[in-house]
Amino acid sequence: MTAANLASLAMAAAARHPDRPALKLGAESVSYAQFDLRIRRAQGFLRHYLGESGARSLAIVAFKSIDALVLAQAALRLGWHYTVIDPRYPAERIHGILAQCRPDVMFSDLEPATLAAVLPSGLDCLQIAAAGVPRAAGEHGMAELAEAAPLPPGACVPVAGNDIAFVFYTSGSTGVPKGVPITHANARYAVDWAQAELAFAPDDVFLNQAHMGFDFCVLDYYNAWNAGASIVLVEEFTAIFSAQVVDLIVRERVTNLWLVPSNVIALIEHGGLLQADPSRLRRFLYAGEPFPVNYLRQVYDWMEGRNVYNLYGPTETNLLTFHRVGAADLALPDIPIGRALPGTELAVIGDDGAFARRGRGELVASSPSVFPGYANRPDLNETRFLERDGRRWYRTGDLCEIDDTLCIRYLGRTDNMVKVRGYRIELQEVELAFCRLPRVRRAVAVARRDCANRSEEIALFCVVDDDTDAAQLRRAAGGVLPAYMVPATITVVDAIPFNGRGKTDTQALLEKLA
Repeated sequence: MTAANLASLAMAAAARHPDRPALKLGAESVSYAQFDLRIRRAQGFLRHYLGESGARSLAIVAFKSIDALVLAQAALRLGWHYTVIDPRYPAERIHGILAQCRPDVMFSDLEPATLAAVLPSGLDCLQIAAAGVPRAAGEHGMAELAEAAPLPPGACVPVAGNDIAFVFYTSGSTGVPKGVPITHANARYAVDWAQAELAFAPDDVFLNQAHMGFDFCVLDYYNAWNAGASIVLVEEFTAIFSAQVVDLIVRERVTNLWLVPSNVIALIEHGGLLQADPSRLRRFLYAGEPFPVNYLRQVYDWMEGRNVYNLYGPTETNLLTFHRVGAADLALPDIPIGRALPGTELAVIGDDGAFARRGRGELVASSPSVFPGYANRPDLNETRFLERDGRRWYRTGDLCEIDDTLCIRYLGRTDNMVKVRGYRIELQEVELAFCRLPRVRRAVAVARRDCANRSEEIALFCVVDDDTDAAQLRRAAGGVLPAYMVPATITVVDAIPFNGRGKTDTQALLEKLA
């Protein structure tokens, strides 16, 4: 059915509210009617060059832009799926992801020399350059799309719920990013729940601070379009300046905030968020990492207790649980992640391997929001999924406790994955990246709380062959790891200590930082 296609949300909004604002980025603003026309022109362009046959894919290697969103929606309307890759990633990482997803079309804002470096050998794809970027040989420009004959209104290929809509790439313990495909039904389940619970309206204004390749965008984009609301897109370089983001929230009369706690703390400490007028805000949603209660209390008081939500769900599951924060929660040492969304079943697997609906253990989920499995990784799927009671369950790797009221608390991880500013990072991937650097003999990555106990960060300890220092290692790491994966501290040590059980003594390493 066409209705199953996520792209139908913006299309329906254009039919209901053609003159309402859909998107704003800097000085550029488009109505739903203008957005829809640009999407239909992009559809016409893509169909002209690639025809109608077969499921295809689009890779967006670019900063956030209205053009990028236009192409993503055009791809969905044609029955394709899309992948977004942050252009700030090192060339080697972009190359590796493109080698996995093998797109039919690529939209990028990379300079020609960088583009040549990241394209995998043998990849034959239609290339489109972002506006204002020098075009490489054979690349098409956005001006061609703007002049293309549009497909008729309502042109949207019917899809099945289990068809892939987009693919996220997350940190992998082998050193290779994992592809996480999300189906139309996965995303639509989360969107429909959020609409029912949070009652978004056409006069809502969403702030989208996250990069397009971050899973927060599912709620930002598709819930806004579902309601016919508008989205204020925070430019990539503005996002790091807290005062400018707060000014944008106030100036654009934002009604819906959906942020990672560490970003909220930055807005409080460096942007003056709590001095801004919150009267226009209808909801304050956070997810991605625990929110220190001392900061959450300030936000709760600022919002006068209205509609502060803790949402939970790994990238592989979209949303699983929600908790509306109340005054009594602020006396607790940590805030619950809440109860399961309707239609979602949650349980835990204890240390003894026992499966239970209550108690402490690794959280497992059976839900319409759970993704179908990692792309091209049958080995990983075999370990992350299990069959029980006629249902398919996903092992989240999160250590949780389910109480007698079915309220859930997050306790940590069962493995070496950490979250830094909402990004999931496998410590093994960081270690492997450093071990591949010249003169590094051993590298150990350890998660710890930052000095103000606000969020997690990574401390790295390296044994090197010569007088290589931490500053040199940090510069070298920038060429192989995304910025968010580069450790907060890098310490060169003579040797890695071991405890009495023959394992790395992480506590002894951390004491070197004291």
